[in-house]
Amino acid sequence: MNFDDIIKSKLESLESPANANAWTEFETKLNASQTHVPFKAPLIGGIAATIALTVLFTSLPDIKANKLETPVEEQEDIELFADPIKESESDFSMIEHSPQEEHIIKLNIIDEEIALTVLSGSDAANNSGSLIEKKAENNSIENDFDNESFANISNRIENINFSANGIQCPSSEITFTAELEKAADVTWIFDGVTVKSGLQVTHIFEDAGEYIASMIVKFNDGFEQSLTQSIEVYSNPKAEFEIINNTSDLCLDPTLELAGTPGSNTYKWVLDGDTVAKGAKASAVVSKDLHTVGMHTINEWGCTSYESRSIKVESGLELQIPTAFSPTRADGLNDTWMPVGLDKLNSFHIEIRRVSSNQVVFETSEMIAWDGSLRGSSEPIAIGEVFTYLITATDQCGKTKQYTNIIRYL
Repeated sequence: MNFDDIIKSKLESLESPANANAWTEFETKLNASQTHVPFKAPLIGGIAATIALTVLFTSLPDIKANKLETPVEEQEDIELFADPIKESESDFSMIEHSPQEEHIIKLNIIDEEIALTVLSGSDAANNSGSLIEKKAENNSIENDFDNESFANISNRIENINFSANGIQCPSSEITFTAELEKAADVTWIFDGVTVKSGLQVTHIFEDAGEYIASMIVKFNDGFEQSLTQSIEVYSNPKAEFEIINNTSDLCLDPTLELAGTPGSNTYKWVLDGDTVAKGAKASAVVSKDLHTVGMHTINEWGCTSYESRSIKVESGLELQIPTAFSPTRADGLNDTWMPVGLDKLNSFHIEIRRVSSNQVVFETSEMIAWDGSLRGSSEPIAIGEVFTYLITATDQCGKTKQYTNIIRYL
């Protein structure tokens, strides 16, 4: 019988061992080949494969009968955070994180301990007795009582557990809830210092790190059982940023350049209470005034930090545009209409319209003052007449801005 015949015999005989003689013959030849044939890697590999096949085929009857020696426990994994999406490894502005919301927090069991209150004689009637603290695996007896009663108590283990829910960041409130099948008094110990009581308690961890939470359960008959688990608190990001006051007397609108510390964080910039940009870097156009710049930083765990500071913007090009003039008075004051600051611009265009007819009466892109004359008309202007102006100005920083208002003829 060759090797193929042996395998076929094993496969066709799932309910009984394969032909013993065939397997004996095969093993004898295998041993003989090991004795007389020099060492070769393929031979060792063949032996290993034969052993693996033998173990597999031996287990086939159990598989066919649906006999599974080790049960598989189903475990539900709770995904706390989604992976950040990046378009570019170096483009931090494309990373998007959201502030962490309340969620079920994964706890890790560290230790479970049982403390027994053993009752005997008349003590059992009034539910009082002597307390014997012992580990569940310790079988020693340190008091006078019935061995059978002690055996019943020492073998007792109640199904206890507790869960945590909240925001897994420093200075955020986390709620701990006991999960019991029987009524009992519950005492909590956090990091061996803070002690609280109740089926549900809240606790705040001020700093990031791994913390220990213990729950001690005392049932009505004096039986005590405790459970210790660890909880991870993630760190808050550092909200560090720099403000570059990129202002100039040649720019109509001063610009603030904002830069946060590069990293796998999301940055949201706030200017005077309004969100203006996202990303590690941003630019904000501001006016000549006092401004408040703030930055929300959110890390990959959803923990947040916020920092703000004030900055006073004093420079910047401002046009001074008159809203009235009086050419008919000929007193040397306000005889013509001319904005101040046009000479500092890269370019500009002025258009003046008569409100009564919407007619353009003056237009220029040069440093020429309007003397009140109407273009293409000799009609005099009535005192008190109203005109409108539209100035399109481009500064030397490349910013184009429009100004419009009324002009009164006095």
